[in-house]
Amino acid sequence: MRELTLDVMVAIGLLCGLVLVLDALPRAVAAVRRRRRARGGAFGVVVDRRGTILGTYLDPFGHPWRTPRVHDAASPWVTPGADGQGWAWEGFGATEEEAYLAANRLRRRHLQLFSWLHDDEDGEFSPFGEPYLPPGT
Repeated sequence: MRELTLDVMVAIGLLCGLVLVLDALPRAVAAVRRRRRARGGAFGVVVDRRGTILGTYLDPFGHPWRTPRVHDAASPWVTPGADGQGWAWEGFGATEEEAYLAANRLRRRHLQLFSWLHDDEDGEFSPFGEPYLPPGT
């Protein structure tokens, strides 16, 4: 009888502890969210064509889930290359590492998908490749 009573008391104690944990969990999650919002801001990282970091900054009013951007030759982040064109990629994140990963992911995707861009006769990039010329011309 004594062992049964001890088992019942242990079970009641475990259930009480479980209730306390389940009650405290949503409050702890809300406190963490409040603290992250209060800290606020987003890191921004700008990378060049080779993937080297051109600059890192903390935007106190930015959101970490902002969409990464591509900077062209008119941007102050870009130093034009020999062809007069240049690109830089900017990523955002809650940490500097997340921002770098976002910028680098956009850079790789951009260079992979737009590697077919070339200079046409006007000296501008053309997304359509070489102009079609019928055979024999």
